[in-house]
Amino acid sequence: MLPLVEFCESNINQGNQSTVEALTARDDVEVMTYGCMSECSICAQVLFCMFEGERISASTPEALLTKIEQAINEWHAEFL
Repeated sequence: MLPLVEFCESNINQGNQSTVEALTARDDVEVMTYGCMSECSICAQVLFCMFEGERISASTPEALLTKIEQAINEWHAEFL
C-alpha cells in the first residue's frame, strides 16, 4: 500500500508540473491526476494537492514538494 497524492490538471497547468514530475519519479507514492477536483476557489489561488484526502497547499512548486515529501515521510513512519 502506498500513500496517494492527487492533483488537478488545471492546477498543474498553473505551475505545478515540476511537483507532479518529481513525485511520479518516486516509487514510494502513488500519483493521480484529474481534470477537476472541485476545489476551484483554492485552485485559482495557490498550488495544491490532496494527500490521503488532506489538502496541502503552497505558493511555489518547491514549497509544495517539500510539504508533500514531509507528509510522505510521516505516512511511511506511521504505516510501514
